[in-house]
Amino acid sequence: MELQLALDLLTPDQALELAGAAAPWFDLLEVGTPMVMAYGMEPVRLLRRAFPHKAILADLKIIDSSRAETCCALQAGADWVTVLAVAGDLTVRRTVEAARELGGRVMADLTAHPQPARRAQELIELGVDRVCVHTARDLVDQGADPWEELEQVAALVAPRYLAVAGGISPQTVGQAARLGVGAAVVGGAVTRSPDPAAAAALLWTAAGKGAEG
Repeated sequence: MELQLALDLLTPDQALELAGAAAPWFDLLEVGTPMVMAYGMEPVRLLRRAFPHKAILADLKIIDSSRAETCCALQAGADWVTVLAVAGDLTVRRTVEAARELGGRVMADLTAHPQPARRAQELIELGVDRVCVHTARDLVDQGADPWEELEQVAALVAPRYLAVAGGISPQTVGQAARLGVGAAVVGGAVTRSPDPAAAAALLWTAAGKGAEG
């Protein structure tokens, strides 16, 4: 299982500093949607220069202008982009096609889809590389967790195609590992920690990935 660090409510300088502390324990560095909205592709460029050997995901949540947005992110240095599961099939296909042309990969975000398990199957058939069972931040703040939905989706889609996001912590990441999901997306458990490096190392160990990244 890969670990993905979501860098959301940060400035580019803050993201670089935090990633510098936590990156050894993460497989992917995510430029989150709030940072993309505030700073565009500049955080992607900065992270690519600072971490040339790390995979970088731009969480664009594409729902329109798929080719243009995909190319923008991948040409800036991203390896992955995200498309919303509620986007139309044509948008998903064009996102996948553009990513393939530039050597990139696509993760689809199931947030707010009324039939996430069925849609996950369709998205895999459309060519996406990973499907994310994502409990929205607003719901996490109210105590929701992603596990019930994740298990429903995993019953129809091979777990290796799945990512899980929303409230992942050292106490829950092992559950994702046991399910065999492809990636666990971690945000506040590290980014809000007074010691991001220690929090990242704890997550890495709790995920069964060894003592050190």
